[in-house]
Amino acid sequence: MEKSTVKPLGRAAPEELGLSSRALIDWLDDMRDNKLEFHSFMVLRHGKVAAEGYFYPYNAETPHALYSFSKSFTSTAVGFAIDEGLFGLDTTVAELLDDISVKKNKEHIQKLTVRDLLRMRSGLGEDIIGDKAKFDWIKHFLEGKNDSAPGEKWFYNNMCPYLLSYALTRKTGMPLVDYLMPRLFGPLGIERPVWEESPDGTEAGGWGLYLKTEDLARFMLCYHQKGVWEGKQVIPARWAAEAVKLQGDTVDNRQDFKCGYGYYFWRGSTPNTYRADGLFSQHGIVFEDYDAVIVYTAAVPSEQAAIDSVLRHFPAAFKEGALPGDDEAHNEMNRRISCLSLEKLPASGKNEAEKLISGKTYKTKKAGILRFGGQPFSILPMPVTFMMGYKAGNPDNVRFDFKDGYCIFSWDEGDGKEKNSIPIGMDGEFRTGKMRLADIDFTAVSGGCWHEDGTLELWIRVLETISMRVLKFKFDGNRFKAKTDSVPSIKDMLSGISDNMDQLFGKFLGNIIARVLMFFAPYINATLRGFRN
Repeated sequence: MEKSTVKPLGRAAPEELGLSSRALIDWLDDMRDNKLEFHSFMVLRHGKVAAEGYFYPYNAETPHALYSFSKSFTSTAVGFAIDEGLFGLDTTVAELLDDISVKKNKEHIQKLTVRDLLRMRSGLGEDIIGDKAKFDWIKHFLEGKNDSAPGEKWFYNNMCPYLLSYALTRKTGMPLVDYLMPRLFGPLGIERPVWEESPDGTEAGGWGLYLKTEDLARFMLCYHQKGVWEGKQVIPARWAAEAVKLQGDTVDNRQDFKCGYGYYFWRGSTPNTYRADGLFSQHGIVFEDYDAVIVYTAAVPSEQAAIDSVLRHFPAAFKEGALPGDDEAHNEMNRRISCLSLEKLPASGKNEAEKLISGKTYKTKKAGILRFGGQPFSILPMPVTFMMGYKAGNPDNVRFDFKDGYCIFSWDEGDGKEKNSIPIGMDGEFRTGKMRLADIDFTAVSGGCWHEDGTLELWIRVLETISMRVLKFKFDGNRFKAKTDSVPSIKDMLSGISDNMDQLFGKFLGNIIARVLMFFAPYINATLRGFRN
């Protein structure tokens, strides 16, 4: 693991930084009252951490999926490459990929520039629900639907940053993470991260990066400081200024998505704010006028709802100068933060069925599921696997080994290539284990209980992701049937995606698609059946 000698971020009491502990308590109340599932948050003022919190089982040490927040790191890599003269904003895709032959859109690609890709104005569409494991990402994108000239229309497209990641890898001869280690991650004190890859081994660029909450704070604070970190220019100054400023309008009706776009950064509705933004509300917000940064990870499908929770309290809570000490409020804030938690596992006694099923292996049939984007059923919830290039899926050889107070749950995925066993707390306490799926190592915090009707319910929360898998097993002799769900639910996930369907497909068609998705949402859950081997 590559580490940096950069000092930890400074900490100070909120009042010392012009922020009341009472305002932070109010924000916590807002999250609770509006049922917003935040996983972590960090509030910085004047370069120091005023408050941070982690909702158990999430914690400060485990990296979290960033989804499209990843794009801002790809933007930064492009900034380094331009500063080093590898290419320019006006370099065309044809020049970047001069040995790639395409059958369609040749003239379009001759005009399509790096600037167009950064501004989401490629003029090319993409198959947003296709199985990305089954095609060449670059050719699929470049030969895709062509609906406008390069630079003409804004259209949010994950393949734009992927193409830049691919081009950077070819230009530098190294993966994107290797390129960024000595330039960005190392100087900021960020350990070498995991970044999901395409089938050919290129980092996804537009999603797939996993980082800790403090890593996000360091990154956003560096941008806020014009690319300077501890007195040294880390991010090129010109890029730190240009990437976050308005580079063009967007086509989105949500309050904080219609304020314009930079180079993979969004402008905000509050004057002089910008943010890095990821699906399910992974956000880093900079309040330029208040010398403040707020970052958080979450599982809030409606990103605007998460942003609204911030804006109801900030920047109004930021005051000039230090505030008088408030020990009562400060102690209450610390107490509240120390006991943040997402769910409490119900304790249950043993069930007679344990004697019949413990130590037995069950073969499974492929899960019956209404397919959405070719997604195979996995122990990883669909909100996690949806964007992955490689999907394991189709669990088999399911086994339960009941111990004193816990159970070992074992299964295979990906045609038996990935074998996992994790502990499941059965005594009201969660257990932590490791598993590997889709070629990525994950941390599972899991619990289970027996219901009075003989149903065994398992909760498997994968800390590096936004989601929890819920499995409900019913046993009948040598067979079982398991109903599956996830938190956030498929319905909640689709409601978040439907927020911007009109941007993807036009207002009329987008409204129809959103309604269809919401209608089918309750049925997009697998039924897993097994029989004793």
